[in-house]
Amino acid sequence: GTPQWLKDRRKRAERGEITRAPIPDYGGKGGGGGGGKGGGGKGQTKPGDWTCPGCGMNVFASKDSCFKCGGRKPSGGGGGRDRGRDSRCP
Repeated sequence: GTPQWLKDRRKRAERGEITRAPIPDYGGKGGGGGGGKGGGGKGQTKPGDWTCPGCGMNVFASKDSCFKCGGRKPSGGGGGRDRGRDSRCP
């Protein structure tokens, strides 16, 4: 059955002793919280990141090939900061 504390709460709510805060609308389409994928989305690039010529995906500067299609990094540019750091190491 229904627990006594819940029955008491419902009675107090009917009498107006308890008010329920409105549920915030975050502009989404129903449903509850959850997730999405980690990491950055489109438009979130950093210096040295490059665009894959094969599929157009944004790839991190430290990578030599595209994670999606395997395309190679263009030789002409966009070297990442990691490369400079490696050359300065003894």
